[in-house]
Amino acid sequence: MTSPEPADGHGGRRPARIHRRLVTWMLVAVGVAILLLGVPLAVTARQWIYGQELSALHSEAQSVVDVLDDQRAGGQLGAWVDVVAITLDARVSVLDTNGRVFRDSSGVAPGTVFNDPVVTAVRDDSRGTGDARLGAGVMVAAVSGEIDGTPVIVRLARTDEHAAARVGTALLAISGLGVAALVVAAAIASWRAGELAEPLEALA
Repeated sequence: MTSPEPADGHGGRRPARIHRRLVTWMLVAVGVAILLLGVPLAVTARQWIYGQELSALHSEAQSVVDVLDDQRAGGQLGAWVDVVAITLDARVSVLDTNGRVFRDSSGVAPGTVFNDPVVTAVRDDSRGTGDARLGAGVMVAAVSGEIDGTPVIVRLARTDEHAAARVGTALLAISGLGVAALVVAAAIASWRAGELAEPLEALA
């Protein structure tokens, strides 16, 4: 009568278990590496995209000052502000140097004071470089300038939907690269585990 082969022999379960453990350890190591690289990359991508969008909004605010001054808006300031707001798909506010409204495309009454951190930063900035910030899903930029000889602050506000969509696309791309790397790592791990398991199986 032939006795059954031991479960831990070369043809039994232990070699397969060693192979599986090696593959698992390799994949865990690769997964941790992907996370350590992917999370900072995602954060950096988000900051870069929002930085780009805020910089573009700041440039648009400066352009609005130039356009309104070139048109010598004067008594037609309200009409020009509305036209610019529609063209840029943004809320446009023209304020005096104390932050009081001359004209606002959303209908805020003249004389209303903007207690806005961005406007405050522009009022306090002697260099006149302006400011741009993100808050509560809205991007805001403001610059100082002159319209027909009158010192003003022009404030632009726009939702961050476009920036958020760009961030989402970037995160999907990063996630896709991570999944692809994990698939490739699984194939390599399976191949290398077979080679590494041989000496261990011989000792088993």
